Amino acid sequence: MQTFPAKVNSEAARWFSDALLLVYAANSEDDVHRAMDRATAGLTSGESDRWLTSLLEQHADHRREQLRQDATAVSPAIARLTTREIEVLQRIAQGDTDAEIGLALGIATRTASKHVENILHKLGVETRTAAAAALFPR
Repeated sequence: MQTFPAKVNSEAARWFSDALLLVYAANSEDDVHRAMDRATAGLTSGESDRWLTSLLEQHADHRREQLRQDATAVSPAIARLTTREIEVLQRIAQGDTDAEIGLALGIATRTASKHVENILHKLGVETRTAAAAALFPR
């Protein structure tokens, strides 16, 4: 267990606050890494800086874990879709027609239509709107 350093000055506290904002604003593990690099650039090896950097690392680990959990927090219905079907579903959610989906993904319109049909069946819905809503669970 770490002990709190004898004195953390206001400049170090401000640095830590700014660094936390960078870490928790990260949207990927790579972003967390870049935030840590940016935040720790130019720090000294003083007791207070070492302590705050160690504490910041713990927060960075927490943010990475949050991002991992977010990535796996997919509805069971979506989890049954193939990677290609998820790509098609994302295009459906954008309002694309089968022809637009085919063009965007480099597949035939008929293939896009078949993917849409499979998606509706797997999600147990009847409309494209209902399928798109599956991307945004409550």
